Amino acid sequence: MVYFFTLPPVPWPYILINLNNPDIRYVLRYHKYIRAIIIDSGVEIFRNPDRFDYDGGFVEQLRRGLTLRDRIRRILRGVPIFLTIPDYCDDYRPYGLWLDDYDNIFRTLDSIMYALDKEPYRYYLIPIQGYNELPDSIEKSLEYLEAYGVLKTHKYYAVANLCVSRRVKTIVETLRIARAWLKNKHIHAFGISLRALRRAKNLINSFDSMAWTRPVNIRLLKA
Repeated sequence: MVYFFTLPPVPWPYILINLNNPDIRYVLRYHKYIRAIIIDSGVEIFRNPDRFDYDGGFVEQLRRGLTLRDRIRRILRGVPIFLTIPDYCDDYRPYGLWLDDYDNIFRTLDSIMYALDKEPYRYYLIPIQGYNELPDSIEKSLEYLEAYGVLKTHKYYAVANLCVSRRVKTIVETLRIARAWLKNKHIHAFGISLRALRRAKNLINSFDSMAWTRPVNIRLLKA
């Protein structure tokens, strides 16, 4: 089964919460229906061309995420809350978050290792970053995560470089690479199009969308 995370105006079991603008009222109102939550990392701030980092860097963004997780935990007992480790995307502004050779992949890897070392948590959603529209680039992230031992010890991952891509071939190839590396791990795909989902649904475990008003083919969710 492929799980669909979103935030509709009606009860839904799989909820996507934005870290920068969390809707706690939804959680309070529909808590009986919720089966799992993803807290995203708030990367949408990087659409702003003047933004190069989170306020306080990834350390403070992680702290905000953990605080929100704890707040939701008090409402939802026993419900898994997947917290996305702060990452640095390349798709909103290609090369825009690179600091010379310290590219978005290395910045994300530093954030991941800080979170895993300093604030261990079972339900981290570990972001797999890459370069804009280059499927093979995620292998750089995966190679380092394997070398650091992360792939052996953690279960939940998110392919995070496809949020604005509408090239079905690019999306599917990226997810094929991720699945080849991650095998039986849980793979979430952030922001993929429904057109791509038709070809990628056997490669992922979950996906998301905030465009809840668009029609969704329910058959895809039961694949």
